[in-house]
Amino acid sequence: MTPRINIAVAILLLALGIPFYWYFINAGTDGAHAKPLKIADLRTLALKASGAAPVGIRTEMIGIRYVPLDFLAAGAGLWSSPTSIRAFQIVTSDGSSITIDSGITPQTASAFDIVRYDIAAQQRVNGVVNKARIRLYLSNFPLHKRDGRTDHAATPTNVAPHAVSAGIVEIPTPGLTDGSAMYFVRLQNGREFLLTGDAATLRESWQRIHPPARYVTSFRRPQDRLELSSWLMTINALHREAPDMEIVEGHDLHPMREIQYGFDDYSDLGLASGHPRDNPVMAAARGLSSTPNQGRKHAL
Repeated sequence: MTPRINIAVAILLLALGIPFYWYFINAGTDGAHAKPLKIADLRTLALKASGAAPVGIRTEMIGIRYVPLDFLAAGAGLWSSPTSIRAFQIVTSDGSSITIDSGITPQTASAFDIVRYDIAAQQRVNGVVNKARIRLYLSNFPLHKRDGRTDHAATPTNVAPHAVSAGIVEIPTPGLTDGSAMYFVRLQNGREFLLTGDAATLRESWQRIHPPARYVTSFRRPQDRLELSSWLMTINALHREAPDMEIVEGHDLHPMREIQYGFDDYSDLGLASGHPRDNPVMAAARGLSSTPNQGRKHAL
């Protein structure tokens, strides 16, 4: 090539490469700091609240969604990878339930290109949510909230961590997705969980402090990037304080150590009767791996 062509190619590569690096690869956490939130604070709030204590957590996987990893953790890669759509049931000592998220509608499943949408799992979630003593949500985003109901939500006047029931602390995360929150759960036997929701959608997010790519936080789902990074640092710090606490990321497919599969109706006080079910989505997820984008939609 002639020198002029070489120079033109170099300029073109720079013109394309710099924006690509900025919007898709660079995590950009400069200026972010962990929140002044300690595990002792969460434990104090959890133990102060009165009422029936949590004795277990169960989950249902409603479906699988393929998303470019960069959309969830900058620099993780542009290939599509399976992520989970879940709901959670906290079983309490009096036989009642507290739910976190309520699954998705068939319309939402279609709009967000959910694969392996498990209608039977969604029906089980519907039954428990309808009877739940308290209904909580990790976000008001449609992938977390099947209906418009809520008992507790992060609002501008309610942004400090606070107990919503014995053993359960809501941690509002303003600046992220609408109504976003995390939940700290301490069971009666002392086991602890942190459900991170959209603050940390993948394990890599909080372990490496990688918020979603700027392309997502600037254009597709505008969020305060500094706040996102600060919450990832906070999750990381809480994990270092309490390494035995299970971190449950918003959409990761990693196995959960202490959370059982399958919603169950404990209204008859049959607290020990929960039997794992053979969920086709869970079974399929074990064999899923990252796959190239094959025309799937990514409506974050």
